[in-house]
Amino acid sequence: MKGSRATALCVLYSTGQMTEWPDRWDSNGRYVYFGDQREPGQDVLDTPRRGNRLLAEVDSWLKQGIPGRRRVPPFLLFVKVGRGRDVRFEGLLAPASDIHWLTVDRRQTRHGEILNFRATMSRLSVQSVTRQWLNELQIGNPSGTHAPTAWTDWIDAGNGRDDHGANR
Repeated sequence: MKGSRATALCVLYSTGQMTEWPDRWDSNGRYVYFGDQREPGQDVLDTPRRGNRLLAEVDSWLKQGIPGRRRVPPFLLFVKVGRGRDVRFEGLLAPASDIHWLTVDRRQTRHGEILNFRATMSRLSVQSVTRQWLNELQIGNPSGTHAPTAWTDWIDAGNGRDDHGANR
């Protein structure tokens, strides 16, 4: 559905250095990503970059089935490696399921309680994404001719499985 997406894609960046919110691969091969709330006493949605608000929107879209999944932006995961700005592409992610993929975690600090999202994501079977698909995403066409088959399969099935085929 061209032009109907507010967020074309979401880049997840993890330094691996947030001990309170440790983004990581779990024992099932799914990625556990913590949202961007770091301030005690704030609403879980009230974050400077609005990342938690996007996660909440994705959660509501997933409850709508295929039409809602069409609105979900692809999540590109990058992790910090080495020094400076060095990063590694870890994969194309999608919510692990249509329900219970997003929960609220609580952490007590000496300054008060922090509420943050925990998002469980599946890595789709994609080694890389093409510039052509990124261009299609930018114009609001996430299922264009350059979209990875794993992504379009996820939109159609929504199961978050990571055994889909390679790029088209």
